[in-house]
Amino acid sequence: LLLTVGAIAGLLTEAAGARGADPRLARAFGAGLAALFTLACTGRTASWARAKTETAGAGADLFRGDGRTAALRAALREIEDLAPKDATLAVLPEGALANFLTRRSNPTPYLALMPVEEIAYTPARVAAAYRAAPPDFVLLVHKDTSEFGAPAFGRDYARELGGFFAEAYEPVARLGAEPFTTAQFGMKLLRRRTPR
Repeated sequence: LLLTVGAIAGLLTEAAGARGADPRLARAFGAGLAALFTLACTGRTASWARAKTETAGAGADLFRGDGRTAALRAALREIEDLAPKDATLAVLPEGALANFLTRRSNPTPYLALMPVEEIAYTPARVAAAYRAAPPDFVLLVHKDTSEFGAPAFGRDYARELGGFFAEAYEPVARLGAEPFTTAQFGMKLLRRRTPR
């Protein structure tokens, strides 16, 4: 915006004056365009802020978010109720904020696992890391990753890891819709089964 105003005040008025036009008229036209742009941005920001009706976290960690934040708040309560303070937690395909808010770490080096990360790290390496250091809990968070050509975690990508979760973990809570099955947002908390 500052560059645009600077251009309007300087370059546009100089160009108008060089062509014999009234520089004041060019400045007024440019200022009007900048004002319209500013109003449009302000309206969009206000609309975005109005959608943030839910809160999660506490104290200095409290934040405001959209409807998905209610599911996160419920997930945080479930984690606090079910997971001891020293329990480990993986949040996939993304959502390390839950690790921060619950103060529970991910024992693997993979804090996010969108399709791009899986390609970069390779599926076998990611699955091996989770098998070598399985987290006590896994929070699956719905995320439509169609833009990457693989819409659903565990089905369209990260299949090996999804299979590991299916065999080694049990669901203990669902918050919202079942993740990766519809367009609706939801989360599912899994707990590692005790080895038999």
